[in-house]
Amino acid sequence: MSEIGLQTGLYEELHEYAELIDGALVEVKGSSADVGAKSCSEELGAMLLKLKTDEWQISPARLLIVLLSDFSKLRRLEWAKVGEGLLSSPVSAEVITKLEYLATALEAEQVSVMSRLKDL
Repeated sequence: MSEIGLQTGLYEELHEYAELIDGALVEVKGSSADVGAKSCSEELGAMLLKLKTDEWQISPARLLIVLLSDFSKLRRLEWAKVGEGLLSSPVSAEVITKLEYLATALEAEQVSVMSRLKDL
């Protein structure tokens, strides 16, 4: 696969995760959110929970761990707790803060990938 194809694929994957995180943040912050419409937060929560298993490397959330440059089991367990927090009600301010941090990290990586694409 070409370098352009690889970078484009990475950008698209980052974009999908960014949309998922943004959707989850909107759901958990929204005071008038529909109780039955928690699909983003449930999907993200389930994905993050997989980080505490031994099969975390095949989880879609592995990209988030790679992005954060911390593969330690302790760090993965911390993110799995964020997943648990997303699946509980109400969602704590700490969970929201961690999701905002993750959204910022994804945004920075998207900018970096876009810059590399423009240089190709």
